[in-house]
Amino acid sequence: MLLFGFSFIEHLPFYEIINLKDLDKTPPNSIAVFDFDIELLKECKKNGVKTASKVKDVKDLLFCNALECDFALVEKDFSDTAQKLANEYLFDTKIVQIIQDDSEIEDTALRGIDGVILKNSIKKVD
Repeated sequence: MLLFGFSFIEHLPFYEIINLKDLDKTPPNSIAVFDFDIELLKECKKNGVKTASKVKDVKDLLFCNALECDFALVEKDFSDTAQKLANEYLFDTKIVQIIQDDSEIEDTALRGIDGVILKNSIKKVD
């Protein structure tokens, strides 16, 4: 299971962006986080930027995977559906549930979700 946002587990930092200008402000070797956006995904792919797209429905999840997004960030209410599709269609995109604290890890793991990220660990660009 992937565990993001815990200070004792090393990983690339996640930075939330809104548009292409914000992408220029993200530090090297970071992961760009944004609400699902085809143009941002295409631009990140073109520039070799790792991506974590917030998705809320099946269509966006399928596009997210087709555009080679690294991580699909989902809320709990969509995580089981997202993981089922990812398993069925052998996605390269990993399903990561957004959690509030570490008390949610066990339930998420038992449901077979690829990973979790602490919501408060996603940084804002300056």
